[in-house]
Amino acid sequence: MLRLGAEAGLRRFEIAKISDADLVRDLMGWSLMVIGKGDVQRMVPISDDLAGEIRAHGPGYIFPGRWGPHVEASSVGKHLSRLLDGWSAHSLRHRYATRTWEATHDLLLVSRLLGHASVETTQRYVAMPCARLGDAVSATLIA
Repeated sequence: MLRLGAEAGLRRFEIAKISDADLVRDLMGWSLMVIGKGDVQRMVPISDDLAGEIRAHGPGYIFPGRWGPHVEASSVGKHLSRLLDGWSAHSLRHRYATRTWEATHDLLLVSRLLGHASVETTQRYVAMPCARLGDAVSATLIA
């Protein structure tokens, strides 16, 4: 659960529904076919290691539920909150957005990976590092 939130930026309900059937191997490596809000599908690239973890739990849902085929989103949230000492599953999404933006400086890419309909939504997820503000000031100095 932790890795799917931190390394793939998935929402609680998306984490709950992941199965080995969602894995896709392509020329770039492994990706997850994620069905997000509004049943909108997106491909999220993941590491070979995370793909191996998912494959090891198959076949079927990675987190089976007691009363349904998969665990409930609220259970994902509770497990992660306990593990993260009060931080939420959603904070992992913010972390993913910030780290991905820091690596690419491509807000549209981050928006697509998160499954946001609007880049404006993604802007609220990305924490601007203070060092970037210093870089902006340095870039404007007359040499």
